Order: sequence, then C-alpha cells, then structure tokens
Amino acid sequence: MTTWTTTTAAVITTKANQTTTKETHIEQQQQQQQNDEGHFEYKLGDSLGENERFKILAPLGEGTFGKVLECYDRVKQEYCAVKVIRNVPKYKAAAKIEVDVLNEIGRRDPNDDFHCIRLKESFEHEGHSCLMFDKYGLSLFDFMKKNNYKPFSPYLVQTFAKQLLKAVAFMHELKMTHTDLKPENILLESPGYVRQPVGGGASSSCTTRVPVSSAIKLIDFGSTTSEEQYHSTVVSTRHYRAPEIIMGTGWSYPCDLWSVGCIMIELLTGDALFQTHENMEHLAMMRKVLGPIPASVLKRASQETIEKFFCADTSELNWPEGAKDMESERAVQAVQPLDILIRERFENEEMGTLLRHLLSRLLEYDPETRISAKDALNHSFFRLDIAENNLARVSNNVATNNNNVSKDKTSVARNMAAAKTRSQTTGGVRASCLPTTSSVAPIIFT
Repeated sequence: MTTWTTTTAAVITTKANQTTTKETHIEQQQQQQQNDEGHFEYKLGDSLGENERFKILAPLGEGTFGKVLECYDRVKQEYCAVKVIRNVPKYKAAAKIEVDVLNEIGRRDPNDDFHCIRLKESFEHEGHSCLMFDKYGLSLFDFMKKNNYKPFSPYLVQTFAKQLLKAVAFMHELKMTHTDLKPENILLESPGYVRQPVGGGASSSCTTRVPVSSAIKLIDFGSTTSEEQYHSTVVSTRHYRAPEIIMGTGWSYPCDLWSVGCIMIELLTGDALFQTHENMEHLAMMRKVLGPIPASVLKRASQETIEKFFCADTSELNWPEGAKDMESERAVQAVQPLDILIRERFENEEMGTLLRHLLSRLLEYDPETRISAKDALNHSFFRLDIAENNLARVSNNVATNNNNVSKDKTSVARNMAAAKTRSQTTGGVRASCLPTTSSVAPIIFT
C-alpha cells in the first residue's frame, strides 16, 4: 500500500512538473511572439525616458499602434499619458507623421482653440517612439461602453459634433485629412461623470452616466494625410469609411465629413450605423439607409468596381444576390432608413428635421457635393437651443428601441462581435438599467 501511494505521488508530481513546464513554454512563446511583433513590455513601476523620468503607473489603452500608459513625470511632478509605439517600421513611420502633424497643429493653434490634442514632448525609449500628452478622460466609445451603450443626449451630441467639426475644419484649412475619425479617437477632457435618472424624473429606477464636461479632444493623427502626400487606397476604420474609398474613386477632405455623420448617429443611438466588415454588405447597408447610389457617382467608378458590385445591365447594386450568406442579408434588412432612424427617436419636430437634413448632407454619396466642415458648422442644427434635460426622454425612448431590436439574436451577436473587434474587449448588455442610489448626483471619477 505504501509503495502504491509513493509511486502514485511520484507520477502526480511528474505530471504537475510537466504541466508547469508546458505552461512556462507557452508563456515564453507568447512573450517571444510579442517581442517579435515589436510590442513594448513593461511592469508597473518601471520607468521610461532619460534618467528614468516617467514612472509607469497603469495602462490606459492599447491598439494596433502600441500602448498608452499613465505615467508620473518626476521632473514636472505631474501625471501624464505616454503613447508607446510598437518597434515596427510602419508604426514608427506613422508616429513620425503624427509628431510632425501635432507640431504643426501646435504652431498654428497657439491658444488651443480647435480641440486637437497637444503634443507636449516626444522621445525614444529602447527603440520605441514615445509621445507624451496631458492625461484626459475616456474616449466617447469607451464612455458609451461603460454606460451599457446608452446613447448621449441630443444636447451633448450637438456639443460634441460642433467641436469635432471645428477641429476637422481647422485641419482642412491646414490641407490635412485626418482619415480615421471615430468615437475611439475623441476623448472627453474630464474623467468625471454624474448619474442622472432616465425617464420618470428623479424617482426613476434607471440611471445613465453623464460627463461632467462636454469638452473633447481629437486624437490619433498617425494616419493624417496632407494634400500633396500619397493617398493610400484604403483609409478609415471600416464602420466610418466613405463610399468613395470602398469604390476606389479617390478620396480627399470629404471622407472626414462622412465619418462625422456616422459618428453623430452612433452617439445618438448607441449603435454603429454600418456594422459590417465586408464591402458588398457595406454598400447594401448604405443603400438601405440613404437610397441608391446616384449614376453620377457610379460613372467615376472603374469597370472592375462596377463588375464586382453592380449589375452590368441595370447599374443596380448586386444585392441580395451578392450576399455571402443569410446572416448578411438579415443584417442589411435590420438597418433602418435615415428618415425613420431619426424620426423614431425625436418628438421635437424641428430638431428631428434639422438633424436629418444635416446628416443627409454629411452622408451624401457624392464627395463633390457633400457638405464641408466649415459649412456644416453654419448649419441651422447648431443654432438650436437644445435643453440639457432633453436627455431623460430621448434616452429612455432609445433604450426601448434598442431592447426591441435586441430580440434578434443575430443582431446582438453582430453588435457584440463589432464591439470586440473595435476595442479588443467585450461589449456590455445594451440599455440595461442601473439602480439610482441617491437623488443627489455626486461626481465620480473614472
């Protein structure tokens, strides 16, 4: 009996050692893969910069470009954010472009009037390009995500859009196209928020987070392209990509305005307008939301593009024949036309009418007739006096709409997959309620 027990214990110990060795080997492989891909590896408390100037306190974000870290500047004795770029040539080249763009923006906007993030310093650390900024709050996407994808109020969307258009108009005056406008690249200046009841007044059992400040900063200028630079064939994150990019007819400043239109709808509804990752499906969604693509736009497309996406004899989009599967067809069917999308969410007729008109101008198929950032700033929508307390009624209506839409399991799966792809984390349950703990709205810092 003793011999059996000893032998068994030895076998178990051997297997445990083998498992540990295997896990260690896997960890080493993963570490080597990260090193091969140029990622910056660190531990909390490590230092960056010359003479260990920056102490790493916490991760703030991560993307294909690298990582953003919260640091303490031991020289200036203040907290900051440091963007550490992957040690890969193409990302280092993008970082150099970003530094040049930010330096030009800082030179041309000495009073910080145009809502673009300011580069404080740049330096190298162990082969990694590092960009230092002031520390701000969450991105608009991450704020919505933490708020269970509840939309922002019309008042806040109006305020955010006006600042964003001002930043875009400024960049276009400098002959620059941002090319990657999206909620992830718009930061709230303040990290604080308060909780407000959704519908039913102060006694409501549901609350929503509301930022304490509506001030924003536009970030991530690594893909910015000046007028005289080479224009890559494909730019912009998929959800915010203009039709001229998909159809290969050439892009310029107007592609930024298309992205602004997509962003405004996402902030108003809590959902990306075009939740897709495939060109044919994307064009089909555009047709459902905005109507057919005009013949004047199709004339600029190459024969290859026409043959790929359209019927040769009718010039109609080859849909649903071109759908890759039934899920794709259902996804397009679930998309609402712009008119219905806005009308269902706004009881105020004037607000809804002006908003629909602005969005239809931002989302014009033809980049030559699409509204400019400067003209958009003068649109009547931005002269509306929208009450801040508009939040409760509208948010509650949208929450109901989202819950109805969420009954389609395919739609939910696609929404969740899109959130994971965009942010590398899983999205939350949309429009869920959070209990009101107090009638007083304390400021909370994220």
